[in-house]
Amino acid sequence: MKRLLPAAIVVGIAAAVACGSDHVRRASEEVEVVGGQPTVGQGLPNVSRGDGGLDGSFGPAAPFQVDSFDQQQVQKVDILWVIDNGAGMKVKQDRLKQNFVSFMQFLTQQQIDLHLGVVSTDTYDPKQSGRLINAVTGRSVPWIDAADTNAQADFVTNASLGGTGSGDEKGLLGGMLALTPPLSPEPPAVVAGNNCATNPADGGPECFLRPEAALYTIVVSDSNDNSCSPVLSIDGCDEGQIANGGYGSIDYWTRFYKGIKGPGGASKLAAITGTSNDTRQCATDFAGYCDSFLTAGGPNACAGSHPFCTGGPSTDSCCQALAACYASFADKSVETLCQFTVVGDTNPPTHTVSPYYQISGSWNGCSSFDPTTNAIQFTATYGGRYVQTAQATGGVVANICDQDYTPALEQLGLQASGLRSDFPLSRAPLVPSIAVLVTPPGSSTPAAPPASAWSYVKCNGSTITNVVRFTSAARPLPGSRVTISYDVDVHGLGSCP
Repeated sequence: MKRLLPAAIVVGIAAAVACGSDHVRRASEEVEVVGGQPTVGQGLPNVSRGDGGLDGSFGPAAPFQVDSFDQQQVQKVDILWVIDNGAGMKVKQDRLKQNFVSFMQFLTQQQIDLHLGVVSTDTYDPKQSGRLINAVTGRSVPWIDAADTNAQADFVTNASLGGTGSGDEKGLLGGMLALTPPLSPEPPAVVAGNNCATNPADGGPECFLRPEAALYTIVVSDSNDNSCSPVLSIDGCDEGQIANGGYGSIDYWTRFYKGIKGPGGASKLAAITGTSNDTRQCATDFAGYCDSFLTAGGPNACAGSHPFCTGGPSTDSCCQALAACYASFADKSVETLCQFTVVGDTNPPTHTVSPYYQISGSWNGCSSFDPTTNAIQFTATYGGRYVQTAQATGGVVANICDQDYTPALEQLGLQASGLRSDFPLSRAPLVPSIAVLVTPPGSSTPAAPPASAWSYVKCNGSTITNVVRFTSAARPLPGSRVTISYDVDVHGLGSCP
């Protein structure tokens, strides 16, 4: 039954409209009164533990969350190592090569179809400048592949770059040159001398960078990146472009390394570099550094008066000891930032006082010490641009000053394979409520792994991670599905210690 509005109300609405009020609008249709008796539901109050169905507004308010992950199947991956070959890098390269077995073993065990290439950070030498290193005698392609029975030894050969490259290290640019035309063209546009092979053993033409493979770029450097635009003629970055996220900026390199594989492609950049920005004093870290060299020169190597050492050839035992110390110091110290000066107290100077040398300067970065002798092994400056680009692309960051690279290389190998041990939660959990189920590949029945197989990790140092982490032995197999459910902590994650 339809009812008409009282006349007074109709008049009031008409007057409001006539006065231009925008707070009252005419109903789009007539009001219809429906008969019936009001009722109250008799069920107990409850909270739905679903996801709100198609109503997206409910999801964020749900007190219960379920996160699901698919462990990727074993895949093809192209792994580009960008290795610094500036002064002082030989000792770091040696440590990388000594620990490389852990990286290769994991990829071999997972039967990864890989391409493994090496380029340097020297973009000035036309024989380097983004070109893959092929130092293996008789090898027809400038990369190592899954069929290489000597993959570890061949990598060591290619990674032995030494420290004679440019001191103006441009690792991010070197990687870009290696991954883009003309050095990495789309087949069949292949020419001799680029990062491709016109007639590899398994048929050709083929390039290091395969369209169907994931890409993982790993930079190893003891210095910060100096890359800018590959099209600017000037040396150094345009500050205006950097400020606007253009050429040379972290945003620019992040976009490149995340997007080079195109929509849906997988690409990350990782870094083994100086991760500390602490200020260190050269004289403190290298205190007493020459003592062992002077002792090796004989008990009276620098006792009494000696001719001043010019750095050239000398028959004087003190000068020979100091020259040997300087050569080692240059290899292990931060280039140009730590100074080594031979001193004397007469004119012409002769060595009649100790310590016969001075070390000065400072740098922002880290030092690596031999735990048995507490002697310095090498130093590195803070590689902030590498660190930020790696973090922005989701890649691993490791400290080049660590005594042992094995854990870092294992983590790099794991990420390069596409497998994961860490599963990030989408919301803050009430930790006691976390429940984990793993559905094995080819099965539809989930099972709870042992409690010792995983743990919740809220923080990594001062950085929030909010992940469920599996042990290496319990890592879900390729093709598994991991389901993690938990009650949501409405107070959020808070902060790390």
